[in-house]
Amino acid sequence: MKIKEKNITGVVGYTELKKPSVRIYHFLIAAVLVLHIVVFLLPLLWLILSAFKSTKEFLQIPPTIFPKKFHWEYIPKVWNRCKFGIAYLNTGIIAAGGCVFNIVFNGLTGYVLAHLRPRGSKLVNTLIFWMMLLPGGMSTVPLYMTYTNFPILHISLVNTFWPFWLPAMFNCFNILLFKSFFNGISKTYIEAARIDGCGNLKAFIKIILPLSKPIVMTQAVFSVTGSLNDFFWPLLILTDDKLKPIALKLYALKGMMTQNEYLLAMLIVTFIAAIIFLMFQKYIVQGISLGGIKE
Repeated sequence: MKIKEKNITGVVGYTELKKPSVRIYHFLIAAVLVLHIVVFLLPLLWLILSAFKSTKEFLQIPPTIFPKKFHWEYIPKVWNRCKFGIAYLNTGIIAAGGCVFNIVFNGLTGYVLAHLRPRGSKLVNTLIFWMMLLPGGMSTVPLYMTYTNFPILHISLVNTFWPFWLPAMFNCFNILLFKSFFNGISKTYIEAARIDGCGNLKAFIKIILPLSKPIVMTQAVFSVTGSLNDFFWPLLILTDDKLKPIALKLYALKGMMTQNEYLLAMLIVTFIAAIIFLMFQKYIVQGISLGGIKE
């Protein structure tokens, strides 16, 4: 196949691409990428096809790949039986609270480290990097002991949403993400605001946040998807069925439904999470990519 020079826009130029060795190298890269796509999509494809099979067809041997008939009537049946509405409401409350605490406190920390840079900010940066090296599981037991008997107040926060919101106040990765993005915002905006008598906090609210829509939307999506995927921590904290998020609700339904109905319930949860991600993927890419741009 003849390759037109005007279509070559990558690192490898038209002259290099005419060499047989370079073409073989590109073919191998394409083959590996296609293999990765197939490995990623096969489980999802199996989930979609199996969810709409009848119970008899799902259990038959040898199994069928494509269902003989798509049972679309299972969707309202499974939705009504699972009662996902309350679970999604709980998940939304957890995600909204975590998003607010994340943006306010981690955003303020990133703003201070990026633009204000008080004495000791280098030490704080170093501590944040060191804390990122610690395994996440190390904090599970201390956090659980803290929330079962909260210091000073000596109250239990079990079966409340506070154990999900309070840890969102300090997240090393989110702080660095905010700081990296804020470094790309010119300091002239802050200096002009100070000349007009604007304080640091007001400058953060009125200037920095409106200019940081990509990173704010990125953090919001991370909060929502994190709440949808979180399982172990809610399993420890929430024992009341009325407060359980979608992950625990889905886990509780295991064994109470036929396998094809349970797969359909998983598909519903996966589909909603995928829709949320696809709607805001532009902001996620902007937030992460622009975060690497320095002034």
